[in-house]
Amino acid sequence: MPQVSYLKAVDVYLWVSSLFVFLSVIECAAVNYLTTAEERKQFKKTGKVQPRFDDQIPWGTM
Repeated sequence: MPQVSYLKAVDVYLWVSSLFVFLSVIECAAVNYLTTAEERKQFKKTGKVQPRFDDQIPWGTM
């Protein structure tokens, strides 16, 4: 494609897509950090970590 000085729809699409991917990575890191911090706080308080919900699902029910 020839270079032009104005904004095209494909440019907007690529920037928005990149932004969503970047924000998804940030969200994943934030959730992981907050979950780990909460587990660490609970471990200091009780000496053991309470299992999360996904650890309690029996394998035969999936």
